[in-house]
Amino acid sequence: MKKRLLTVVTVCSIAAASMSGCSGVIDLNGRSDELIAEYAAGVVMQYTYENLKPKPFNRAEYYPNGIPTADTVTETIEDETKDGDLTMYNSVADYAAMLGITCDMSYVGYEVCDTYPNGGVETFYSISATKGSKLVVVHFNLTNNSGGDIGVDTLQSTKEYKLTVNGSTKVNVQDTILPEDIQNMSEVISPGTSADRVLIFQVSQEVASDVKSMMLTVKDEAGSTISINLKEQQPQ
Repeated sequence: MKKRLLTVVTVCSIAAASMSGCSGVIDLNGRSDELIAEYAAGVVMQYTYENLKPKPFNRAEYYPNGIPTADTVTETIEDETKDGDLTMYNSVADYAAMLGITCDMSYVGYEVCDTYPNGGVETFYSISATKGSKLVVVHFNLTNNSGGDIGVDTLQSTKEYKLTVNGSTKVNVQDTILPEDIQNMSEVISPGTSADRVLIFQVSQEVASDVKSMMLTVKDEAGSTISINLKEQQPQ
């Protein structure tokens, strides 16, 4: 279960900043243990239309062993941890179906950084890696190609995320209060618009300096698991 913690100090800081009208940056180091109800309510009020209802997850559309098509990244490769067995990797479409997202979703890439977001963009929230570590930020693009609004709500679900880097390093997702975090989505995407949404992980600087392969594993509340191959190690 996803656990999140927003300390009294952070709550007071946010309240003070909101009342004074000033903007700043709050650094959240490490993995939060529990996200309190006040934050969730605030995100819903700030980033969604009023009374937006989550889209139900239609299991009929969830096909972890679906047939690969031209617009998927499903691959079958040999899993070296099993003698000769084959592992079927899932597509991003499988991940979107698991989340109940009905707009088009694609994997964009990843970045390694000390703080996210960064790059001179003024933001109220940010997350920083702990000493000796780096953040791995996995980017997904959500596009509404339909003629009407599409509601997306992931705040009502609990998913377990794990990133496997170079076949042996396995880390859990960082639970953040960033509005662009996929785990915090509760919004409406307008027709013809796109949204960049992320999952954030933390690895050691040594691992981050030489990423050869990367796989994202997601488990839902019912225990169903999908694995998405984000980066495949190139043959030498």
